[in-house]
Amino acid sequence: MAGLKQFRQRFQFAMALGVTLLALIALAIPLRMESMREVSDAQLERTQRRLREATHRFTDDFDREITRALFYFALEPSADTHQLEQQLSERFELWAEHSPHPKLVASVYLERESNRHQHELLRLDSTTGQFLPLDWPPHFSRLLSELENQQDGRSRRHGQRPSISAFQDEIPALVLPAFCCGTSESSYRRSAAPDADSHVIIELAKSFISGELLPDLAERHLAIHDGPPYQIAVIRPGDPAEVIFQSTEGLSIDDFSTSDAQEQLFDTLHREHLRELWSDVGLSLGTLAPGSGPNRTDRGRGSRSSRSDVPSSVPSQTWQEEGRWQVLVRHPAGSLQIAFDRRRRRNMLLSLGILGLLGTTAVLLVVSTQRAQKFAKQQVEFVSSVSHELRTPLSVIRMAARNLERGTIRDAEGVKRYATLIGNEELRLTEMVERVLAFGQTQSNEKAYSRQTVSLREVIDAALADCRPLIEEREARVEANLSSDELFTSGDPDALRQAVQNLVANAVKHAGLQPHVTIEATATTSTKRSEIAITVKDRGPGIAKKDLAHIFEPFYRGSRAVKDQTRGSGLGLTLVKEIVEAHGGKVTVKSNDRGTAFTLQLPATAPGNTPKDSTKD
Repeated sequence: MAGLKQFRQRFQFAMALGVTLLALIALAIPLRMESMREVSDAQLERTQRRLREATHRFTDDFDREITRALFYFALEPSADTHQLEQQLSERFELWAEHSPHPKLVASVYLERESNRHQHELLRLDSTTGQFLPLDWPPHFSRLLSELENQQDGRSRRHGQRPSISAFQDEIPALVLPAFCCGTSESSYRRSAAPDADSHVIIELAKSFISGELLPDLAERHLAIHDGPPYQIAVIRPGDPAEVIFQSTEGLSIDDFSTSDAQEQLFDTLHREHLRELWSDVGLSLGTLAPGSGPNRTDRGRGSRSSRSDVPSSVPSQTWQEEGRWQVLVRHPAGSLQIAFDRRRRRNMLLSLGILGLLGTTAVLLVVSTQRAQKFAKQQVEFVSSVSHELRTPLSVIRMAARNLERGTIRDAEGVKRYATLIGNEELRLTEMVERVLAFGQTQSNEKAYSRQTVSLREVIDAALADCRPLIEEREARVEANLSSDELFTSGDPDALRQAVQNLVANAVKHAGLQPHVTIEATATTSTKRSEIAITVKDRGPGIAKKDLAHIFEPFYRGSRAVKDQTRGSGLGLTLVKEIVEAHGGKVTVKSNDRGTAFTLQLPATAPGNTPKDSTKD
């Protein structure tokens, strides 16, 4: 009893632990969801900020190379056309020698106004260093139109004169007045006069930009090392818009309507970056003294800024808003918001799965604890019942032996009756012990069943003979309705006899005051094999519905048996099920208030079949 008390205490502790765990899980779910939402939003904000910064670095590096070209072709003031052409030729050679991306500049042109007020176009021949005249190419048509409009505005001398777009996006090209961007403030003021007639046109290589420069910048700044890369598009706005570069094939401009980052190309660099770049370019051109840096200035009275400072000829806004290229960046999922929503849903499902697993574990803990308590209770009841079952035959045997020993019974009839009583009780005792031992063997998989051809008639007759004392004690009526044909199965005759005996004994004990038991044996045919069926029926009150699902469990005793204090160990039907299933059959039961019927279905065999060796259950 002390052990049972300790078990109950452990059970109560396990139940409390399981209920507490379930409550904590129920409380943790909304807290976990809220925490994941906040973390996801914070991660999304950081990722968006990093993407915008990376996109800005992308455009800065691109604009740095474009501005480098602008600085390389910034000319010294010269009134002589020959000197102007010579400067451009020399600058092109320096560009090809020192620029990190010499292929960026495809051609250099010089536009000037002839005596007939016609706009002439000359292109630099890189092999000879000479400028050769040529007709205006078709893709220069918009530039030519702007030049003509500017000439008309200058001739009229009233109103605002049209300006020339510094960036011609359809070519693409940089267009600068011939004397702009000089190396001193005074030269810029002189060259930027409204009547400047010549322009330097730097044609950019679109194929190099889209095929090498932009992919290299994308790999450098916008690559994702732990996932698919961002999808990048560089477009020229217009109707329709033109795609200059696209990192992922098969996408349209409409796919970038929900871009995560957007920047403009051909923008002016920050003044500090311009100083740094001018120092680098100036050293290449020989216009700066080695070692002069962007932050070194002469601070004496009346001193001018150092030659390393960016010339004032560089305006604060080099390009016009119209015609600038746009960089559009988006996540492969469509947007960062969509990607993070998917990740958040995936993480939520994973967290819910883990919490669900913990909840299932808690439920299983409670259920297993309840089952363990139930099993322990059944074991205690089993021990109590078996003790009672053992005590009864032992008491009868001891009493009969003492009476015989004391000579209380002297006549032969009485001695015979006592001997029969001792034999019957010994048989009950032996059956009970064998039943317990058989159950232990089946549970440990040590029970070995022999295989031989068995006659069902012989099995049933042997089972009825074993139950004869109980039948006579209860004054039961037992009928055997067997098939006229001899039925055979392959199995262990003793085990099958024990199974039938258990069913007959249960029917006699639970069939009421005047038990009526019927045994039937028939041949049946299923969809796969020939079978034989042994049915044991009684006309008792039946088995309660709540007990039907548990009657084959070890140590389980029905509510009516406990109420009526019917003797039993709760192992009989368990052994029946184990034996029949070990022989390849099954047990079925039907019960109502008019009686109960147990049916053993076993595979049929011919009497001449060679039996197999014994097998283990």
